[in-house]
Amino acid sequence: MRTNTKKMLAIDMGATSIRGVLAWKEEGHLITEEVLRFSHKPVRTDDGLCWDFSGILQRIADTIQEYGAQLGSIGVDSWGVDFGALDADGNLLAPPRSYRDPANAEAHKAFRELLSDEDVFLETGIQVMDINTLYQLYRMKCSDQEIFGRIRHIQMFSDLVCYFLTGELHTDLSMLSTTQLYHTGNRAFSKKLLNLLGLSESVFPPIAPCGGYRGSTANARIDALRKWNIPVCSVAGHDTASAVQVTDAMTNPNTLFLSCGTWSLLGAVREKAVITPEVQRADFTNELADGSHALLLQNITGLYVLEKYKEQMEERTGQKVSYQAISEGAKAWSGKDFVFDIGAPVFGQDEFDAREAIAQALSSAGLEVPGDDFGFYAAIYQSLAKKYQTTAEKLSQITGIAFHRMQMIGGGVKSEFLCRLIADRLGIPVLAGPKEATALGNLAYQLIATGQASGMPEAAAFVTASEEQNIYQPQKGVST
Repeated sequence: MRTNTKKMLAIDMGATSIRGVLAWKEEGHLITEEVLRFSHKPVRTDDGLCWDFSGILQRIADTIQEYGAQLGSIGVDSWGVDFGALDADGNLLAPPRSYRDPANAEAHKAFRELLSDEDVFLETGIQVMDINTLYQLYRMKCSDQEIFGRIRHIQMFSDLVCYFLTGELHTDLSMLSTTQLYHTGNRAFSKKLLNLLGLSESVFPPIAPCGGYRGSTANARIDALRKWNIPVCSVAGHDTASAVQVTDAMTNPNTLFLSCGTWSLLGAVREKAVITPEVQRADFTNELADGSHALLLQNITGLYVLEKYKEQMEERTGQKVSYQAISEGAKAWSGKDFVFDIGAPVFGQDEFDAREAIAQALSSAGLEVPGDDFGFYAAIYQSLAKKYQTTAEKLSQITGIAFHRMQMIGGGVKSEFLCRLIADRLGIPVLAGPKEATALGNLAYQLIATGQASGMPEAAAFVTASEEQNIYQPQKGVST
């Protein structure tokens, strides 16, 4: 099917912000327009920390309604690990829980009595983390047995949205790889882990190959959307997988990628997963980009800490502060050493006092506590850059590759200060951009599905030409 005369809509869902990007070809160029953006966060209920799925879905449906007559295709991506459970009639059993729910840590601890972290890693190749789908399902099995027993289908978050838009059940490979239920080397479910949960792999619907179609809004489970017959494309549903598709790391093995958003994901593209005890000890993971590439990466607490500090500062002062002002103000503190462990558990919690936690971390390390808010922002930026440095060094040791360049994508590229810190810390050039790489990767798959591009190399080159990219060279003599 070709839909060259109509527009594409990329729904890109991050864990703190959801956006919709309208795009179309015009005189040989890709034109994009942001038509939806809103912040969101988990809601604490009697059942735990949940996402406002109905609210999210309504905002997406409203956007499709508004632009429906113009649309030739839709693609959906999201953060990983979170899911919705459906009953035999295809109804959502409960609002999807958030990976930040503290109960997941208790479930992980309890699961260790069944299988060690090392064995879980060797079964899947996935970094063992409290947030993973495996432990969320085990928590449900232990505490919500009535609901757990009624599960007939599991839809990862982006799959769940596509299901409501099309009425069709599919699984995306990149999202499936984040669950810790799937062996990313063998490309098969772990029967051992599924048996421990008491689940069959049939609860996950068939995998939808990227670059095709998942269904149409004509069969949506949202009545208002059925008047439109808009194809929903199969994109890489995990936001990282869509984003990395439009980076040089896909074709250059000496290039690192850094997806810098609420989470930071730093890694390299490999032909196959690297599943060894060394990788497990270094806290790396093997996620899947598509049917032929593996992403050897580490999940790092990213701009979430900065976002949390910004939110609390604005509440405390009663004044808004722009990210540009934050970056500029942080420069004044660049001569200070404010590096703390940004990967400490406190910085991944749903609720914490960011200023107090950072001050405590600096004091515990014997370092000076900044005298103003911009000093705290400088500490966050410095600590991120240091974490990226140590992660890149570990990755080089594991792979035996001397990486010559990093491509940085996501919201972090908007901070020139952070980009320069990273280049100086790593001692290699940093190509910054595109900042909306996830949406562009989503759109690239839509171009393929609608017959407007022959494959990903052509599609990626076309979409990335629409955004400016900058190169930051490391400064000689900078202490790391």
